[in-house]
Amino acid sequence: FDGSLDDADMSLGERLQYVANTARCVVWRDGTKWTATRDQARPYPELQLDYRNLAAAGDSTISYAAHLPATNDGIELEYVDELTQSKKSYIRLNISTGSPVAGAVSNPRKVKLQGCTTTAQAENRAQLEARRLIYQRVSVSDTALADAGGLGIGALVRWIDPNDFAGDDGLQAGEVLAISGNVIATSEPIDWKGQTSGRIMFTGQDGKQVGTTQVCYPSGSGIQVAALPSGVYVRDSARQLGSRYAFAVGLTQAEIEAAGLYTVTEIRPAADGTVSLALAQYDQRIYGAD
Repeated sequence: FDGSLDDADMSLGERLQYVANTARCVVWRDGTKWTATRDQARPYPELQLDYRNLAAAGDSTISYAAHLPATNDGIELEYVDELTQSKKSYIRLNISTGSPVAGAVSNPRKVKLQGCTTTAQAENRAQLEARRLIYQRVSVSDTALADAGGLGIGALVRWIDPNDFAGDDGLQAGEVLAISGNVIATSEPIDWKGQTSGRIMFTGQDGKQVGTTQVCYPSGSGIQVAALPSGVYVRDSARQLGSRYAFAVGLTQAEIEAAGLYTVTEIRPAADGTVSLALAQYDQRIYGAD
């Protein structure tokens, strides 16, 4: 896209945000450097957040937009078309039917691209913003331990509510306490909900998922899998926390892998080593027009 930076009073940070906005990016200060992160689909979460690495149960706050549309019934995107050079070209989308369709609405969310861009780019951004209104309706604020300090704005995480065991997303979480062959001992009692099998996935030392999601079965008080992925470990004198798991019954592989996913929208490290996070619900359908 084309744009001019002719305002002498505009700070460097404002100039970067000006450029990044049209490119679908957010710019943020990461220590001594500026980092740009594009708002796009992510293949896998960077970290699992559960009661083992969240600072304190009860710190989390969840906000829901229970109605569709919640406040806005569509999108009005203003841009400068590169062909016509018109200062005010518009893309208008209506989401009142549950999917974005062309048309004006009474209470749109207004988005302005300050650069000169193509119609295709403007339509893509309008679709993104419209789909966000439809599918991104849950936000979370929480405090995590130091391992969340490596996250950045736009990072994808799996957040499992420490106050709602097997809650709305069906996920149960805990730590691997022991390994005997292909059977693991879990830190939490497993609720099989009367089923004879479930699905489970594990984290490695960096908090990311290791291996694939597996079907698992009860084995005494533990869980048996066909084969433990490489990287599953138990805590020892050098490691404070063992591998963690996310478990659910009644979910398909796609459903469990899509459960509990959030995008980091704000991160604030504290002096005590904890990290305050603001999270927004992640849904692959938001990026369905890319």
